[in-house]
Amino acid sequence: MVNSYVMDAGDYGKGYDKLPDALGSRKFTDNADLRKLWIVKLEFVTDKPAVGTGFFINLPEAANDIILTAGHNLITRSGERTREMKALINDGQQIQTVDIDPSAIKICPEFETNPVASENKINDWGMIILPAPKKKWPGFGFSLRLAFQEFGRKVRAYDEAKDKVVDCSYVPLMRLSSYSVERSGLLVVEGEERLRNDQLEYSIDTEEGMSGSPVWMEHRGGECVVAIHNHGLRGKRGHGSRGTRLNEKVLRQIYAWAGIGHLSKALKVHHSGAPANGVYFQFHDDDAEAWISIGRGSNVTIFDVLPAYAPPSTDRKSRPLYALYLKSPINGSIGKWVYWNRRAEMAELKKTLMDEGLFDIRNKPTEKGFKIVFSRNKTTDEIRSSRGVFKVLEELRVDTSMISEDDLRRGVNEIQGFMVFEPHFKSNETEYNKFVLD
Repeated sequence: MVNSYVMDAGDYGKGYDKLPDALGSRKFTDNADLRKLWIVKLEFVTDKPAVGTGFFINLPEAANDIILTAGHNLITRSGERTREMKALINDGQQIQTVDIDPSAIKICPEFETNPVASENKINDWGMIILPAPKKKWPGFGFSLRLAFQEFGRKVRAYDEAKDKVVDCSYVPLMRLSSYSVERSGLLVVEGEERLRNDQLEYSIDTEEGMSGSPVWMEHRGGECVVAIHNHGLRGKRGHGSRGTRLNEKVLRQIYAWAGIGHLSKALKVHHSGAPANGVYFQFHDDDAEAWISIGRGSNVTIFDVLPAYAPPSTDRKSRPLYALYLKSPINGSIGKWVYWNRRAEMAELKKTLMDEGLFDIRNKPTEKGFKIVFSRNKTTDEIRSSRGVFKVLEELRVDTSMISEDDLRRGVNEIQGFMVFEPHFKSNETEYNKFVLD
């Protein structure tokens, strides 16, 4: 792995993203034997019998088991669906063969329109939906945040453990796991191929049958898929193999097919003492900072609440994380992703999703209310004084005490400076620390 970073003389820099995970202190535990259970061998027929690879992905809230694979495993160049699709699944004791119903096969719409893989590489992917199981099959983790990561570029980042801003560059080690073999190599970041939004290239030798394999990296201590492998080495001069990047567009399509995510919702404070017409989060075109508004007017801010991170299924200590994407009615020229600046006790809009935009939903997002919870690593000094506890949990609370009845009568129905981030306790029932999607 190639990486370096040096300390910066400045103090904490507001707005910097966190240090890339592999440069931090989070340790990765290699679960090679467990990963074999997450990989699927696909058998199907085109004009002749063929094989490929697929893999399970851990999608929060999904009712079904989900397998991702390459699009050309599912459809031929002529536009005909492949036939007699079977998934060979390793349950740790034996190989189960599952016949796939054609209706359970989903193909990227742009690839189904033009299924010539050599001409349409970035869209060469698809998905298989298995029947709802009694117990969900384990799978790889994923991160929407990594879809925005500019690998190989020197950036400034916040080192949480040292509480400092640092300069760093990061070229991650990529791993590719097929049904038969696992290989690794560095991400290709040089020349015209670097920083691709839709496709990643990696120095890994591949062969027939590997298409559809997960391309993954270590992230938050576990296996995190960043691409779906679909093309071998490009040319004879050392160019890498390639895969479709799990970017926002791809993940949104996966969410839609899996029936997850909460789209076009207003974020409302849930409390019996709140004003009768409701308290809502609000953004304006000319201001990156969040407001709250009293009443759900026609200009109330609408969000998509999207799954943004899930650990591999075997990680029992980590929880799925979500992000807020600004949808309407403002144009979002300042930014579209909500960034929770907990030090300044405010929320802002950013043009890209950052680590500080991720939060945990405690309780399901129902009418009974849920908490918005954040986690951060303790500093070295905090760890020394807390006997080895490495995490701090904080929850969002809305302080509406500054709104008086006189204000409401005068038509003052929007305020700033309302956010409070307090320690989170499971049983803590503080005023205005629950929310609903409206």
